[in-house]
Amino acid sequence: MIIGFLCIVIIFLIIKPKIDRFFEIDSCLDKGGRWNYEKNYCDTVKTDTFSLTGIWIYQDSSSFEIIEIRDSSGVTFTSYLNRRKSVGELDKDFIHYFYKSKGKLGYFDSNTIWISTDKYRFDYKIRGDTLNEFDKMGLQKSLTKIQESDN
Repeated sequence: MIIGFLCIVIIFLIIKPKIDRFFEIDSCLDKGGRWNYEKNYCDTVKTDTFSLTGIWIYQDSSSFEIIEIRDSSGVTFTSYLNRRKSVGELDKDFIHYFYKSKGKLGYFDSNTIWISTDKYRFDYKIRGDTLNEFDKMGLQKSLTKIQESDN
């Protein structure tokens, strides 16, 4: 009985640091940060003293896109496209395209992020108060931060 109890205590002492680290990393990610595995600490959602949290917008004559970032798992992505104005679409039943989805955010590095929605993933370069959306064809559009987060 005592040997069994001692075995349980020893196993607990061995795995407790791993459990604590798991919850520390999970808490960091839940708060919108990213875990730096090399230096073993939480990088916040701020990039060079500039916070990603807030509302970002893109608009042209036929479309708009709004991204609200609250934290890394609290992102709302909304877009609208008037297909007739954008590409000359003549199908009267499919003139307007509206898409809204919850999403999440992740980092490639300190200046490059991705946002994943229910259907799509978008990649962005951070340049001050601008998110530059890019893909394999290059720059697609630039979103400007219009409001800080209320958090």
